[in-house]
Amino acid sequence: MRDFSWPMLAGLLPNIRQSIRVLRRSPGFSLTVILTLAAAIGATSTMFSVIDSVLLRPLPFAESERLVRFSHDREAGGAVSIPPIRLRDWLERTSSFESLAVYYTEDVTDTTGDRPESVRRASFTPGFLDLWRISPALGRSFTDEEQRLGGPMSALVSDRYWRERMGADPEAIGRVIVIDGQSFTVVGVMPPSFAQVDQVVGVWMPSFVNMPWPEQRTNGWFPGVVGRLAPGVTLEQARADLTAVQQQLANEYPQTDADLIINAVPHKDTIVGVIRGSLWLLFGAVSLLLLIACANIAALLLARATQRERDVAIRFSL
Repeated sequence: MRDFSWPMLAGLLPNIRQSIRVLRRSPGFSLTVILTLAAAIGATSTMFSVIDSVLLRPLPFAESERLVRFSHDREAGGAVSIPPIRLRDWLERTSSFESLAVYYTEDVTDTTGDRPESVRRASFTPGFLDLWRISPALGRSFTDEEQRLGGPMSALVSDRYWRERMGADPEAIGRVIVIDGQSFTVVGVMPPSFAQVDQVVGVWMPSFVNMPWPEQRTNGWFPGVVGRLAPGVTLEQARADLTAVQQQLANEYPQTDADLIINAVPHKDTIVGVIRGSLWLLFGAVSLLLLIACANIAALLLARATQRERDVAIRFSL
């Protein structure tokens, strides 16, 4: 390796010295070229890093491409919340999903500390964490008893809540927090990646603590359903299956289900769908900026080369 690399370096050193002399001879020109390239390359690299992290990389969940979000609208327009009884019908009549779960968020008051603070709470149905295939970073998840009506009052907290309101205390498990006047025991801290489910939720609890589910098809609580596709099932097949089931429900319950339209999209699209086009547009803009910068530098180098024709001719003569 030494015999191979040393001749290459020996031949490269004169070129490096010549380049340094040229740069020192015209510092203004050299600085202009360096700053132009640095700005263009920096902007392009930064934009590509954003696109890579937001659009290209998979979500931090196992087999995240199988995660789907569902909602339904009225044909006349307007989103409709999903009642628990309709979710039960979907679970019983479809075969395209490995699991379905829902969660509901609301703003509550946290009076654990010295002063009351507003926090977003989410209540989810059993199996919600299993659907995402994720476990708490500290502590544990809910037991079956804790997810039953009248069971122990327990809560999971987000990584952000744990750091900002509990001081990132590694002994936080078992501490009591007070939400809307009720005391809950913290049994686990969710990992930072769980913010991909909902970035603003600070406290997670079992579904609707101390609140029964009504047997009605009109008013719903859930803005959407999260599902995991069964192995080998495509999103198009799942949409067709769920649409067929909803058509059956429309025939059985025409007053409440007749004009409902099912919407199903990959979970990642609900996160980046709105900004996807803008990100690619910005990436195209900075790429064009890099191209223009390279073209301008090439033009500057050509202009500089024409100015050195006399110098080059003398060198050739000598």
